[in-house]
Amino acid sequence: MALTMSELNKGDRWLFGGSLALLVLLFLFSLCLGRYPLSLRDLFLVLQGRGAPTQRLIFFGIRLPRTLIALFGGAVLAFTGGIFQVLFRNPLATPDVMGITAGASFGAAAGILWGGSFPLAVPVFAFFGAMAAIVLVLLLSELSGRRDIVTYLVSGIIVSALARGALMLLKYLADPERELAAIEFWTMGSLAKVTAKDLLPTLLPLIAGTVLLLFLGFRILILGLSEDEAQSLGVDAKATRRRIILLVTVLVSTLTALTGPIGFVAIMAPHMARRLCRKGGFAPVVLSCLLGAMLLLAADLAARSLSSHEMPISIFTTLMGAPYLAWILIGRNHGTL
Repeated sequence: MALTMSELNKGDRWLFGGSLALLVLLFLFSLCLGRYPLSLRDLFLVLQGRGAPTQRLIFFGIRLPRTLIALFGGAVLAFTGGIFQVLFRNPLATPDVMGITAGASFGAAAGILWGGSFPLAVPVFAFFGAMAAIVLVLLLSELSGRRDIVTYLVSGIIVSALARGALMLLKYLADPERELAAIEFWTMGSLAKVTAKDLLPTLLPLIAGTVLLLFLGFRILILGLSEDEAQSLGVDAKATRRRIILLVTVLVSTLTALTGPIGFVAIMAPHMARRLCRKGGFAPVVLSCLLGAMLLLAADLAARSLSSHEMPISIFTTLMGAPYLAWILIGRNHGTL
């Protein structure tokens, strides 16, 4: 699957060019802004190895890793959200509906309570919590004897409810002055603790999983058709769907384990891409990834710039996403969208 500018009309070229330019601008803002601001000249000197030691430490140790995670993380959330919307033939479907976020939140809370002095307890517990949730979803679907779309969605709702109930129990058991506050902050999402050591273990799975999903791109589009049409085209719908769900789970749980749950990007970016780019095929997917990266970069900039204290990032993704979905709903009811 590939996209070249020659395949796009003039309007879409302006759309993609403008989106890419805005993404680069947000990327530079993210590198420069923060409690310790860096100018473009500072960035140039640091990249040449001539900046002050403090500037190099902040840039390579904190600012660049955080910006890269926001860039790739937003793109991955948008990409996986678009895949689930095609896979389940539902414009509101996201990885959240399969219990991934709820499982990760329960795992993170368990890591905060019982991780002890293990420094990676929270991300490790969150990752395995998300993986356990999706395994349980697949097991419920298998035990039901029906592995259609509705069964997967209902299984995801059941597992999400169980994970949220278990999370409430852990909150009840947590120390109100220390552990409960940490659990609440984690479940609102933040890039505040991202450092250079997080880049490799996070970006490698994200890139590898994305490449594997790209190889399955044609099959994903076929699964957007009916089960019978997919079978007639030689695609084992049930096996392929499970493979895609597992790959998406690895991507989302890897990111969520580091950042906490980040709402609305996975549903908002694919919607925006389909409305802005009327061309079919792979073009809306690329635009969706650009928009997802922009949304998360913008939300992260707001989270660390609008207050003297770090704010949870999901506050801003929710404030962007909820009005947008309301606008879609009102416009659809009035026949204007």
